[in-house]
Amino acid sequence: MPKRSRDEYIINFYRSKKAKTTNKKAILLVGTPGSGKSTVAKLFPDYTVISRDKGIDKGKDWIDAQILFTKEKNDVIRNNKNFIWDTTGINKNDIVHMVNVCNQHDYQLSIYFVQCDSDITKERIIKREKTSKRKYKINVDNLCNDQIQIERNLNQLYVHKKIKGYKIFDNSLNKKLTNTLFMRSCSDPGFMKKLSSKI
Repeated sequence: MPKRSRDEYIINFYRSKKAKTTNKKAILLVGTPGSGKSTVAKLFPDYTVISRDKGIDKGKDWIDAQILFTKEKNDVIRNNKNFIWDTTGINKNDIVHMVNVCNQHDYQLSIYFVQCDSDITKERIIKREKTSKRKYKINVDNLCNDQIQIERNLNQLYVHKKIKGYKIFDNSLNKKLTNTLFMRSCSDPGFMKKLSSKI
């Protein structure tokens, strides 16, 4: 192959790869149960929401909920759809898996940590469980510790360069949200601001 043709081929290859990366988008919403992740997800109507909670809320056990979740995730990726993964983030491996999936399938990933006062989330969960078909009850007395664990997971992944960063949204005020208001209300974690100022 002549040098010019080879160079053009390489340039076109990387252009097409870059186009793929920017076209497909994924959002990872993490936060404790009751923090308002589902409310935030509704602000992105063009995205398909995937979550293990869909199966659990229908009364399925953990294994069947996981099977349903995996099928839905695979269908979304196979059809190149933009999607939102709604999960707590308490399990750090869940976040790592999401990052790997997005990298493997050329998705541009944004991560939002939805925070909320633990007393408010507790009230929401108690109210929600009155009509829920869930087999598993949420430990409402551990919500504050769970939020600390989620933040620790995200910070560790950022420091170890597993994620490029994340945004925090405080949902304690229970505002009537729009997509624009949500995006304006998000902020970088404090420690990331300090690191940026030193660079």
